[in-house]
Amino acid sequence: MDDVFAIQPPVLRNVYVGNRRTSMRLDDDTWRALELAAEEEGISVSELVTRIDEVRSPSGSLSGAVRSFLIAFLMAKNFGRQRNQA
Repeated sequence: MDDVFAIQPPVLRNVYVGNRRTSMRLDDDTWRALELAAEEEGISVSELVTRIDEVRSPSGSLSGAVRSFLIAFLMAKNFGRQRNQA
């Protein structure tokens, strides 16, 4: 259980935003959540990041927008599951 709360160092990976290659620094769990969200949507990680980039605030960071998206995505998914169980 202690490993769940262990702080992970960020991992730098390249993704494509449209036709432009860029780098993002996220921890392993966030990368995995991004991969799972993309898989669930039936698109690549780069396509999902491109969609997130298209709607993010110009003053915000891409990695911050990805984290915010993932929280909203997981909350919506969990909320839908709770509604179906009620």
